[in-house]
Amino acid sequence: MPRNKYIDERLDDQAQWYDAKATINKRWWYGLRILSFISAACLIRSGFFTALDKNIIGLIGVFLVGIEGAQGLFRFHENWLRYRGTSEALKHEKYSFLHSAGEYGGMKKKEAASRLASRCEALISVENSEWISAPKK
Repeated sequence: MPRNKYIDERLDDQAQWYDAKATINKRWWYGLRILSFISAACLIRSGFFTALDKNIIGLIGVFLVGIEGAQGLFRFHENWLRYRGTSEALKHEKYSFLHSAGEYGGMKKKEAASRLASRCEALISVENSEWISAPKK
């Protein structure tokens, strides 16, 4: 696969995929954390300062447990950080290659293109291996 074709069809596509997944997981994590804080504050407020029905207080508690359970089950924070790291590592490889910097400095184009593909595929492979081996909750 020619150098530009690899970057255009594989590397950019993968970097964008990881970037999009990182953004989605970040939004879910922040959203659930905010709901968790609000629920906890409501639970404390309703438990100490008002005479709400115990069923309402119990429902708020159940909602809070559900939010925390979802965070543990779907691991939004861990996924966000892992996907962001992979996306940034792929971008780093791309720009180092394009500017003949770092490990790509002084290499022939064909050798540098081969190393780029090898290093990027290794990053993707590591990410896939972590996903496969991750404990299912």
